[in-house]
Amino acid sequence: MRATDDSHIFSFRRLSRSECFYFNAARAFAPDYLSKINPDLVIFHNTFIARRFDAEAFERDLRLIDFVKGMQCQKSLVCSDESWRTVQLTAFIRDFDISHVFTFAPPRAVPVI
Repeated sequence: MRATDDSHIFSFRRLSRSECFYFNAARAFAPDYLSKINPDLVIFHNTFIARRFDAEAFERDLRLIDFVKGMQCQKSLVCSDESWRTVQLTAFIRDFDISHVFTFAPPRAVPVI
């Protein structure tokens, strides 16, 4: 992992007063306790959504975190490379009921993407 990604991902734990749980969806299984917690917010980092470039790996990741769909909380996505594989990106946003998308794209480009 790049140092900038590591720093950004773990900034939530460093800078928040809230309890933070981290899960790497590239793992083989999700711990049972994750499906039992009741979070206020789920953040999908751009390192997760970038996995959509490998369709097979991304589908496996989505099956692994399917339980997140049922969580009644805000869900956000920190995104990059928004103009690539937009069908998979928009399907993820829709299927996981993402309420906030943080993007590097200029505001005028968001409707096009």
